[in-house]
Amino acid sequence: MASEHSPQPPLSLRQAWEEARQSHPSLRSAAAGTEAARERITQASAWEDPVAGLELMRRGTRNPVKYSEVELSLSQKIPLTSQRRLRTELARAEAGMVAAEEQGASFELYVDLVKAFHELHAAREQRRVLLEIEPLLRRAADAARARLAEGGVPATGVLLIEQERLRLREELLGMDLEIARAATELNSLRQRPLDEPIPELQLATAGEGDPQAGDLQADRAGELIAEALSARPSLRAAEARITAAEQGAKLSRAWLPDPELMLKARHMNGGTRLVEDYDTGIAVSLPWFNRGRYRAAVREAGALQRAAEAEAGVLRTRTAAELRGTLHELATARLRIQFLLTERLPLAERLLSASLTGIDSGRGGVMELLEARRSLSETRNALTLARVSEAVTAARLRALLGRPAAPAGTVHAP
Repeated sequence: MASEHSPQPPLSLRQAWEEARQSHPSLRSAAAGTEAARERITQASAWEDPVAGLELMRRGTRNPVKYSEVELSLSQKIPLTSQRRLRTELARAEAGMVAAEEQGASFELYVDLVKAFHELHAAREQRRVLLEIEPLLRRAADAARARLAEGGVPATGVLLIEQERLRLREELLGMDLEIARAATELNSLRQRPLDEPIPELQLATAGEGDPQAGDLQADRAGELIAEALSARPSLRAAEARITAAEQGAKLSRAWLPDPELMLKARHMNGGTRLVEDYDTGIAVSLPWFNRGRYRAAVREAGALQRAAEAEAGVLRTRTAAELRGTLHELATARLRIQFLLTERLPLAERLLSASLTGIDSGRGGVMELLEARRSLSETRNALTLARVSEAVTAARLRALLGRPAAPAGTVHAP
């Protein structure tokens, strides 16, 4: 029987994203808006309701319950002109715009989730690094005390090491605060209780990363810009807004009215037949007598179309600039990770090892040890933050390119 306190399985980025995607209020709201917009297509394509009427006519009496003749009427507008089709196309374009905005909201949430996920992992990793250093300082303090007893090191050396241990504890307190903040943010995005413990975070291994991450290279900027211009959700929404403005302009110019067919049947009180006689007719509205109103509508639609086209143009330029800048950020983060892994980290580890050996043997100084400790901490922290930068930048690139959220983290476990 499993223990009640058995450890929770690790939480992957895919699992966190599924939780956020299914329950976050912003996505539920956006999905409901898309559903409502699609329902408007059916409404726009429907015929107008038929109109039925009843008229009681009286002759020679004012008694409201008596009548001489009953007239029943029925009328229906027949959509023979292009107005119904244009209304349907307008509703369809508006639904496409809302659907693109929903996808954009999904990408924004994904980027926020990636950031919170990797920031929590980074904070925990930094805390682990600090905990690994604490025994080394304790070992150095013991060696320094032994040398102090032999008269080989001044008392200030021991005090400096103890002061560094206190500073380390202070850093641990600050890191605990950062872990709590990052965990709260991640739980908020997952729609879980804010104080719910989060298990170990599982990053992607070298073979489980984003299969499309390899093509996110600065030398492919031209191809990626073309992809972004055709697939970025905000640009798709802008294009749909232009289409909606075009359909609105066409609808405002469609002055020709739909005809309304009418049928009237009469029954005489006291008559022998159910229907004594009937009339048929046709009616149309006369928009030509209200030209100012319709011309103003045409001008309004044209202005809206020009505004939508200008907004889309600005967004295209901004997208190209953002994509180039984000590609360079990603390349820089990757180069920094490579540099830290192959150059700085091995050197910092060797420096700390040599400093500890010097303290143990009595040939090394305390200041060299403290400097080595800080160098190793700074290097590991820089590596952790560079990995966070890579993950968040890659997620921002996916949003720019309109690619589906990656199934696993783009930062690999060390």
